[in-house]
Formats: sequence, structure tokens, C-alpha cells
Amino acid sequence: CASPETSVDDARSIFKKHRIRHLPVVRGDGELVGLISIGDLNAHLANDREVTLHFLNEYLHGRT
Repeated sequence: CASPETSVDDARSIFKKHRIRHLPVVRGDGELVGLISIGDLNAHLANDREVTLHFLNEYLHGRT
């Protein structure tokens, strides 16, 4: 399980360590508040990479 405070890197580690495709998100009192899929995680990571590449491209080519 993950908590709402679990970082993306920690969630990725949990997915890899346990070889799972879905990760429940549970509050401290045990209440289920969500579910993260490996697809959700991959989409988030891909979006972060695209944003980073966009800013690097603008920086390298002098665009603002």
C-alpha cells in the first residue's frame, strides 16, 4: 500500500519490488482513498519528461 504522501519515486519502487500493476492508496486510518495503476505512473513519468524536454529545447534555442 501507499499513502497519499508517497512520492512518485517511492511508488515506482513499490511497483518494481512487488511486481504489481495496481497500488492501493490508504490513509493512516486504513481508509482506501485511491488506486494507482502502472499506466497512471507511466503517464505521469512520460509527461514529466515531455515538459523537461520542452523547457530544455526552449532554453537551448533561446526561446522564452
